[in-house]
Amino acid sequence: MSGEHDSPRVCLVQPHQDINIHPVPRKKTAVLGRYLSLGIAGLASYLKANGFPNISVIDSASPGMSYDEFQAAITDLRPAVVGFTATTMDWPEVVSLARIVKQVNPDTVVVVGGFHLSCYPRESLSFPCVDLGVVGDGEPTMLEIVQRVADGNLLYGIDGTWYRDAQGLPTQARPRKPVQDLDTLPWAARDLFPNHLYRAITIQRPFATMTTVRGCPYACRYCGQTGVREQYRARSAESVFEEIRYLKSVGFKELIFFDETFTVNRKHVVELCTRMIESGTILPWTCRTRVDLVDRELLILMKKSGCKRLQMGIESGSPAVLERMNRNLNLAQVERGFALARELGFETRGYFMLGYLDETPEETEMTVDLACRLRLDWASFSRVLGLPNTPLYETMIQRGIIDGDFWRDYTMLRFGHKVPYVKQEDWLRDTQRRAYRRFYSRPSVLAGKLRDFTSRHRVKEYAQGAQLFFAIQTEANKNVPSTMWKRIAKQADVKLSEIPEQPLLPSTDGSEHLGW
Repeated sequence: MSGEHDSPRVCLVQPHQDINIHPVPRKKTAVLGRYLSLGIAGLASYLKANGFPNISVIDSASPGMSYDEFQAAITDLRPAVVGFTATTMDWPEVVSLARIVKQVNPDTVVVVGGFHLSCYPRESLSFPCVDLGVVGDGEPTMLEIVQRVADGNLLYGIDGTWYRDAQGLPTQARPRKPVQDLDTLPWAARDLFPNHLYRAITIQRPFATMTTVRGCPYACRYCGQTGVREQYRARSAESVFEEIRYLKSVGFKELIFFDETFTVNRKHVVELCTRMIESGTILPWTCRTRVDLVDRELLILMKKSGCKRLQMGIESGSPAVLERMNRNLNLAQVERGFALARELGFETRGYFMLGYLDETPEETEMTVDLACRLRLDWASFSRVLGLPNTPLYETMIQRGIIDGDFWRDYTMLRFGHKVPYVKQEDWLRDTQRRAYRRFYSRPSVLAGKLRDFTSRHRVKEYAQGAQLFFAIQTEANKNVPSTMWKRIAKQADVKLSEIPEQPLLPSTDGSEHLGW
């Protein structure tokens, strides 16, 4: 293993997100939360634990960095390897930052990982500024990449990567086996991040985020994880508890679990909560889960161990729409789950989707009716977007709801089509506005928020939340891609010249679509 004296400098980058596609500009939605990238934090700790200590992190959103500032940071760090995490929506910004890296030093190895590389690996590798793509668990793959750079070896054929062959064509190496024992992975390197700058509305700062599983056992048709079908694996309760105890000892005041379905393994949650209660390690925490995966006994235990908030996805008030979503959920479970949470004193947030496939206006109203009836503390209403690599998106293409593969064109930085909402965008925006107005203008909700004005900081948070509410109400009906390049256009030093596409290798079924 390489010693510290010859360890290559590695810089891991969390891209700015202000230009990607969102219902409202990220500058305004950021009030709801800014978080560190747990993926990058995990990579950093893994590399350090395996003999590569020269690791730095750039979170270009906290604080927001201009391209000049990013270029100056890369010039100062002089990394041999730069790694980016990328969702499909973030991809244009990743390309822009990768181009800057190559402008500073063309020999820097640029690696991109994250969900996007599982969707469009060939398209991503068609950009000369990207040298390698990582698919699947990134830790062992990134370690081998850095080790090869340290040893001066070629970067061809590393398991778990996409690379360019001798002819410059994007090529897939053998898949790497997933990490089976998540307890063997070191805890996230949070010390490399500006934790004091991260925020989430109503959450005490500094707070920490954590995941305890990888993959999801459910298969909702709109969810990106359904397309990837990552194997479900979980950390042990003992490992999670020890990390919580550490987080409390170093001064974190709250914890947010980012697992999509935290209580999917009831035995695991019971063991974790019991350890926290018996040891006196009580740190206020928030989790996401499903209404059909909670019960009175479990919720009482969670409450005793410090759980304050439950965030649960309902998505629709129509049984027919829930069935089309493959949610495996019924409204009786929804009513029962939230009534129990409210009775036990949890703060509750419900998530809803407006305008799903074949949804009628009456079904949409059923969703808003349900949100108001559940007496939630918070409700989020999103416009249904066809995300890449999902059954929903495939159906939209097959039915001609969208013309061609929007996200493939988006990956290639071509923006000639409207965003792939399932329903007509103007109608969706108006429906979303009405839903928010109806939910948050009720006297019971307003009174609850007024009672929560317990500090100057909390008042400021609610004021920012009100700004977001009015931003949603006043946002112009327009095609998002036509405006999404505003941040890039202001940076005269970065030229987004057209880059010719590399030829695509045909897939086994004869198509050029990837990851379907």
